[in-house]
Amino acid sequence: MAHHFELNDKDFKTRRLWLRVNFFCSIVYPVIAAVALLLLNYQGSFWQTLLTLVTTLVMCFFVLAVPFYILYYCAYARPGTRLLTWVLCLSPIGMGYNLFNTFKEGWDIGRDAWLTLAVSLVVFSWTFVLNLRLRKINKVLQVQEGYACPEFHQELLLMKNTLSLEVLDYAYHQLVNKWPQWERIASLEYKKKKQELARFGAALNVGVTNE
Repeated sequence: MAHHFELNDKDFKTRRLWLRVNFFCSIVYPVIAAVALLLLNYQGSFWQTLLTLVTTLVMCFFVLAVPFYILYYCAYARPGTRLLTWVLCLSPIGMGYNLFNTFKEGWDIGRDAWLTLAVSLVVFSWTFVLNLRLRKINKVLQVQEGYACPEFHQELLLMKNTLSLEVLDYAYHQLVNKWPQWERIASLEYKKKKQELARFGAALNVGVTNE
């Protein structure tokens, strides 16, 4: 199915920035930190160090790259919002847990811990804002994609042309069950049509009463 996305330059820049920042924060920064920590603290021979380094990189690939690809596919390649919503809900909890563990023994945590915490707060704040902006952009893209789909648009028009609340309710539930990704569009049009039918029914009742 073809996509008809219409975004301004600011939205395109936000999407590209989201991808770059999340790639750096999700993969590049953790890998650099893990490798640096390994090289600074490992006391084995050269070959043992090399083997441990390769093992660390392979583990980082599965632990970091796979979740990043899932987020990339669901939120960037496809204009999804559900996974972004989960990330936006869970990331503050994770940050709060990190702060609790950092300061549970007191405020005297040392210079290195303060530096690590500052970097974590910057990364969290930056990615949180970008995730929030991308979610807003994706909601617009979902609406555009829904109206651009001929099959969905045709069934949406059939629902909008119904003449009774019973048929409208049935058509709405059928539409949502078939196209759950565009429930927001269906719900908006459903509410408009329901209000229209309610006003028509009220006007009809007034006319009958006057007669």
